[in-house]
Amino acid sequence: MAQPQPPSALINQAAKMPKKCYALWIVKNGQVQNAEFAVWDLDSYYEEMWKFRKNVNLDELKGCHVVAWVKFLDHFKTVNLNSVTVE
Repeated sequence: MAQPQPPSALINQAAKMPKKCYALWIVKNGQVQNAEFAVWDLDSYYEEMWKFRKNVNLDELKGCHVVAWVKFLDHFKTVNLNSVTVE
């Protein structure tokens, strides 16, 4: 099954970042939010994802259609917010 393409607003934000970095975006009800974080290496990605998950306000996301996207070096993937690993 083919990986879906990220929204164009997300791609535009990512174009302003270094090509070889890791970043997380939340798309809530079809609207791309600002990047939650952008880091240089995989260890930092895991640390920042852990911090994000620890501090996310789940009540704010109730009733919303939420898709999490990660920029993984030079490509994009959707991620499960219940997991910190890059698939």
